[in-house]
Amino acid sequence: MTTPPRKTASKPKAATKPAKKRYVKPVAKKVVQKPAVASKPALASTASTASTEASPVVMKKKDLIDRVVIQSGLKKKDVKPVVEAMLEVMAKSLADNEEMNIQPFGKLMIKRSKELENARVMVCKIRQSKTNTGAPVIKLATNS
Repeated sequence: MTTPPRKTASKPKAATKPAKKRYVKPVAKKVVQKPAVASKPALASTASTASTEASPVVMKKKDLIDRVVIQSGLKKKDVKPVVEAMLEVMAKSLADNEEMNIQPFGKLMIKRSKELENARVMVCKIRQSKTNTGAPVIKLATNS
């Protein structure tokens, strides 16, 4: 004698689980730093206006590497050694009093130099072509 199967209350079927979202690293955005413009007082002396003017923006090596990463789309670990090697070559050529003609950077000429105890002071002139300043971005090939 077999027993008939028991009927149990059926549970509503749960919807299938959505696929897990993968973490996507956000792409670094270009940050354009604009120097703050100080408003000049109406009748101020030149000494007081000089102290209220904004200091110029200085690009450091880290900023240069970050900009190259953004511009090229390559990884920072790939870009950093190349930028550091390029800076070493440029510093060596400056130490050897060589002129550099690197477009679109421009032509760099050393006008005067003076040796100090712990440093070397150079007065340089850079000439940039106006036509090369708005050069189009060249996309680099990526290895697949």
